[in-house]
Amino acid sequence: VRADSDNKLAAAVQAADSEDPSILNLRPYQVYRFVTSGAADRFMLKLNAAETAVTTTAEVRAVVRIADRGTTLEASLKFKPQGQPLYRAEVLLPADFELEQLLPTEVNWSVTNDAASGRKKLSVQLLDGREDEFTLTLLGRFGKREKWEEVAAPVISVLGVERQDGEIVVLSDPDTDVQVTNLKNAEAGQLQQSSSWLKAEQQPL
Repeated sequence: VRADSDNKLAAAVQAADSEDPSILNLRPYQVYRFVTSGAADRFMLKLNAAETAVTTTAEVRAVVRIADRGTTLEASLKFKPQGQPLYRAEVLLPADFELEQLLPTEVNWSVTNDAASGRKKLSVQLLDGREDEFTLTLLGRFGKREKWEEVAAPVISVLGVERQDGEIVVLSDPDTDVQVTNLKNAEAGQLQQSSSWLKAEQQPL
């Protein structure tokens, strides 16, 4: 018969977790109580499980700073999980980009080569299972370029999400002119439209 969860169950779950800790946060789903009338009675419980659909979306807001000394990237990735909790986030990094720091610093992450895309892939382990909105911030720089006449816009691809959108703001030194050409799947906008999320030191540029 179906039974209600009580303090005894919570104590049993806590004791089991202390004996054999799980890297995932396990939560009781349903409780059943078995009643026997004799030692020969046997029970069979059949369970069917199906994975809950993930409909996570991602919003990318990136700032590219172009200067004679090099090009840097600061990208904020806001994840909005829906459905089951999100335990891993994977991102294809822009070509020729070196990730120097990931915020928040307490998350576990690694960067590997992705053979399918030819780019580096960032994998972030979210052991607590994120159900609410959260943000990952990427900080790094691009490799040195011999020619600065043309700089490709960074492509950040968030994997495993239903939809991705966002903005890229290009900032340059006062003595550097920047023009946008060959736009694909994007449109140019005014800097004022992005002023709400730019840092104070980035807005006057």
